[in-house]
Amino acid sequence: NWEILPHLEDFCAERGHTMAELALAWLLANPVVGSVITGVSNPEQVAMNAKAADWILSADEKKQLDDLAPRLGDDEGQAVGARAATA
Repeated sequence: NWEILPHLEDFCAERGHTMAELALAWLLANPVVGSVITGVSNPEQVAMNAKAADWILSADEKKQLDDLAPRLGDDEGQAVGARAATA
């Protein structure tokens, strides 16, 4: 998964955002996420979180991110690969 980091950094830079902002924007863009709770230790982090919440990922941006990310499950949504739980 380390291989996609430069692509994600470029994705963010092209839009004037940071990777941390992308992480929050991505979570907020996913309907299965009910809420995002972030910790802050200074006012700058509060401002960064607010900026991330203002970044509404477009359908095209979500598709670009999906295309970058490695597939994490099979067609039934079950985890696959080395980290897959064994029954």
